[in-house]
Parts: sequence; C-alpha cells; structure tokens
Amino acid sequence: MKRDAGDPSPDPFGEAWCARHRLTAHLLGARFTFESDSAELMGLVREAFAGLPAKKPRAGVPAVRVRLQLTESLRRSRGEPPPVRACSSAGLLCGVPDGSALVSVAPGERAALIVVPRALALHRYHVRYELIEFAAYLLAARAGSLLPLHAACVGHRGGGALLLGGSGAG
Repeated sequence: MKRDAGDPSPDPFGEAWCARHRLTAHLLGARFTFESDSAELMGLVREAFAGLPAKKPRAGVPAVRVRLQLTESLRRSRGEPPPVRACSSAGLLCGVPDGSALVSVAPGERAALIVVPRALALHRYHVRYELIEFAAYLLAARAGSLLPLHAACVGHRGGGALLLGGSGAG
C-alpha cells in the first residue's frame, strides 16, 4: 500500500534503524559496540580510543552499546521552533529538536545514544570529549560497578601526595 506524503511514518522513532558502520572494542573493562550511520563519527570513536593498550577479550565482561547519529544542522529561524526528531536505541525513546545535540545514557540498559548535528561535527574535539568519551566512560564505570573518583597528585623533592575524592569533588 502506497503512503501519502502526509501519512505518519510507520517507524517514527527509527527503531528499525540499521547501522552502516560498526566497531567492537574491549575498552575500560567492557566490550563496547559502537554503531553509526556516519563514517566521520566512527573516525572520532577510533581516534578517541586509539592510544589505549589492546586488551584480550575476557569472559564475563559487560557488553555495552553506543549508537551515534549525524543529523542536519540546527535551522535558525524567528518563527516556529524546529521540529522534534524522534530516535531510539536499546530501549531509549528520545525526541531531539532538529539538529540539536544529545547524549543519552541508560546505565541499566548498558546503552547510550549520541546525536550530533552536522554543524557540531565540525568541532571534532567537542564531539569526541564531551559526547563520545563522556558516554563511554560513564557506561564503563556503571556497567563494571566501578566507583568513580576524582584524584590529583602533587609531588615535591621526590615525595608526593595523592588526593582522592568523590566524582566531581575537583
């Protein structure tokens, strides 16, 4: 049956979405599967974790999924606000104003959804550190039941002190 242009989408949240790019890596004590519709975003994932030492897969490590989507850039208009784009991943149902960035982490589902507007993708540093690595470190800590800490070390004349505190104590 042919749909009219005004008919609602049969998959408004994109739950039948299929990743064109996939990378599985053992990072931070977990098995991560990164999925994306963008080779550019997957390049940032590879760049973010390229310096970490290779780990042999172990049985029983938590498996987590991170989905990255590239969207069109935010439209600037004085009229109506941009439409909400529906998207989903691993039990998350999200609404994203067209072109706005989103990082949504579901620790109980061991999954994250990252939506990157095309204009923000030009700022590789921000996408890598503020979105991709934020989601990965948070998922690894929660999936592995790790206690997040803030730490600093001060050294003087061969001695030193390690200062520890709760996450965010900085």
